[in-house]
Amino acid sequence: MSFIRQLIERKISNMTGATVMFGEFKFSPMSGTIEVINARVAAERFVPPFLSIERIEAHVAVAKALRGEIVVRNLVIDRPVFIYNIHADGKTNVSQKPQKPAESLVPKEGSASAPWEFNSEKIELNHGRIEFRDATRDNYKLSIDGINGTLTPEGHDLALALTADSVARRDRVVELGTLKILGKLMGGGFRDPLSSSLSLRASVADSLVMQVTSTMIINRSFEIEIAGLIKVAVLMGMLPLSPAQIWTIDGKENVDMRAKLTFDWGKSFRVHNLEIKAAEFNMHRTFGHHIGE
Repeated sequence: MSFIRQLIERKISNMTGATVMFGEFKFSPMSGTIEVINARVAAERFVPPFLSIERIEAHVAVAKALRGEIVVRNLVIDRPVFIYNIHADGKTNVSQKPQKPAESLVPKEGSASAPWEFNSEKIELNHGRIEFRDATRDNYKLSIDGINGTLTPEGHDLALALTADSVARRDRVVELGTLKILGKLMGGGFRDPLSSSLSLRASVADSLVMQVTSTMIINRSFEIEIAGLIKVAVLMGMLPLSPAQIWTIDGKENVDMRAKLTFDWGKSFRVHNLEIKAAEFNMHRTFGHHIGE
């Protein structure tokens, strides 16, 4: 059933603007089960992938699959790893090629392209990891580990539930804590999720709350509000400050943080408002220190 493998690889490649490769591909016409081992998505062939997945299992409609139409009944994604890497020259490992506008999950009526449809009770993700690396900032490395989540249809919307065991900086030992997310993608459903609006609420270490919204996910622009408590040492430790920084700030107390941000993926990160309140913190310099209140 190599034509089914090629069809799926081509569909994902067209949607992501990247090169898609499967290590091992199995299709059972009796059960309608597709199993993929070692899936990789890279900006270009022969370069390290920005997304790798240890195993994918999907149940599809057999008769339609044999006609070149992919209708997914159920999907499980095991041990996915997404790595966003900023190289020393400022370039990234993620594809910058635009998504082909004709390729949506299900084409418009009258389209000649083969359908690609999700008619699933849920999509399940197990034991995932997201990693951010920045070689322009002294090899800064941040990761979210132990990610488990589900995406469940609710009419024309999708409900997202996700947890992670650890959010931490990895180039030095700075642990932020666990992560919990509840959210909703509204309007596009499984038919066209990237055209959905987004609203989600996240809590970090059960003390810091983030609200993230987007009018349309495909525009890759997100409004972020942050509120809650975080220790001074953890806050400063998570920031990608230069080792040549002449001032250091630390303290044992929590700080009360409020912030409003706009994140345009791959373009800019704008801070509209930032408030940090602390009872006591220390500012150190080579010749001494000052206690601020």
